[in-house]
Amino acid sequence: MKPYRSKLGLIFSLLYGMAAWIISVSPTEGSWNGFLLFVLALPFSIISLAITHFANRWLDNTLPLFILLNMAGWYAMGCLFSYFGRRKIK
Repeated sequence: MKPYRSKLGLIFSLLYGMAAWIISVSPTEGSWNGFLLFVLALPFSIISLAITHFANRWLDNTLPLFILLNMAGWYAMGCLFSYFGRRKIK
């Protein structure tokens, strides 16, 4: 059995990854870049923030982990959208 793959999930994940990379490398005043990353993936950011808070003990910079967790969340959201969209069509 093949693992479930979603093109929509991949697109959502890559779009968030590109936006997160642009936001994280752009010069901003204060902590606006972190706020924008948080708002961009708001449903998943709360869970990712809790996980990165605990991972802060072992990692110096948790921003890449935060971005990867939110990319996984957007991939899951795209999988759900495509699953329910395909189910409604049939």
